[in-house]
Amino acid sequence: MLSNRSPIYDTLLIVHVLVGMLGYGAVIFSGVFSRKLLREGPSASTRKYFDGSPNIPGMFIGLVPVFGVLVLLIGKGNLRDLTKGWFDLAVTIWVVSAAVAFMRVFPPERKLHLALEENSDNVGTLAKSISRASGLCSVLYVAAFYLMLFKPRF
Repeated sequence: MLSNRSPIYDTLLIVHVLVGMLGYGAVIFSGVFSRKLLREGPSASTRKYFDGSPNIPGMFIGLVPVFGVLVLLIGKGNLRDLTKGWFDLAVTIWVVSAAVAFMRVFPPERKLHLALEENSDNVGTLAKSISRASGLCSVLYVAAFYLMLFKPRF
């Protein structure tokens, strides 16, 4: 058991963590495939990854605070976390990383698909942009995860 609270709390906490891992994992994969595209040029795998469809797993980033709020509300004493510096910083980091993902990863993925279809000169620029944004999201995710896990005092 993860806590002395309740099975519902534990389930919500696990879902909160898994949703974050799934969402940010998808953003990381976008970076991996964009770097592969930059390194090797267009291939069957990069064309398949950037197929123009929405990055649904990546959009799970938007569900992270939904389950986080549920964890706060269900857990005993968790509302005290709202006054802690680590919590404010973690939420701020999530807001920034979600904004980067939704503005600098997902829209360029669709544009990259079109550029690949047209053999446009924009492919490299778009792939580089996705790669950088994905890298930033990765670092921010690790920082927020650290804060939520270890809850440092400040």
